[in-house]
Formats: sequence, C-alpha cells, structure tokens
Amino acid sequence: MIEEIRKLKEKTDTQDSLDRQYKALQKKFEDSTKELKERLDEAKKQVNQQKAVVEKEVLAQYARSKETKYPGGLGIRVYKTPTYSPDEALEWAKEKKMFLKLDTKAFEKAAGGMDLDFVKIEDVPKMTVPSKGIVIEEDAGPVSDELSFD
Repeated sequence: MIEEIRKLKEKTDTQDSLDRQYKALQKKFEDSTKELKERLDEAKKQVNQQKAVVEKEVLAQYARSKETKYPGGLGIRVYKTPTYSPDEALEWAKEKKMFLKLDTKAFEKAAGGMDLDFVKIEDVPKMTVPSKGIVIEEDAGPVSDELSFD
C-alpha cells in the first residue's frame, strides 16, 4: 500500500508544480495585458449601454407599429412566455401528480436530521487527502493497514 501512496504523492506533487507554473504564467499574462483588458471592459460597458438605448427605441417602435425588422439587421422576435403564481402552479402539480421533482440534494441534507421510516442513514467511508500535500516519512517503519488520512 505504501508504494501506491508514494505514487499518489508523486502525482499530486507534479500536479501542484504544474498548477503553480500555470498560475505564474497566467498572472504574468494578466499583468502584461492589464491596460488592454481595462479598455476592453470599458468598450463592453459602452456597447451594453448603447444596446439598451437602441433596444428601448426598437421596442417602443414595435409597440406602435408591430414592425419586426429594423435597420442594421435588428429585429423583434415574439416569444410566448407563461406568467403564473408559483404557489398555484405547485398546488396544481400536486393535485395532478405532474411536474414534481424531488430536490435530492436538499432532501439528503435534511434527511439526516429527520426520522423517516423510508430513509436509511448509512456510514460511507471516503478517503481524504491532505490539502497541503502528502508527506511520507522515509523512516516511518512498517505500514499497517490502519492508515489514517488527515
């Protein structure tokens, strides 16, 4: 088993080294393009502001004329969008036994504190790996099968 742990340590050390190299290059790139990124962000902001102005005008014109084509290739598409009360929709879904889906993540989190006869709480062991890296002491002596990973 210790040999497999050594292999895991080697692989995680390689991953950590590559991650540090990647982040260093990424920071260097971001630093070297900071001014360009600021100009790009400002340009995006200006585009979004102008788009909002044009959209308001186009939608106002559409409300008056129902015209769907505008200069520059702009257009209007009309989508059917349901508007409803979520409470009424839930009641209807329960009554019809349709469109109901269990939020399993939330249920499993809550089920641990509930006494439900159809839920069995099981202990499932999972290995953990130290976030600061695996440390192997070369003179640790024989390894037992009762290793603990902290």
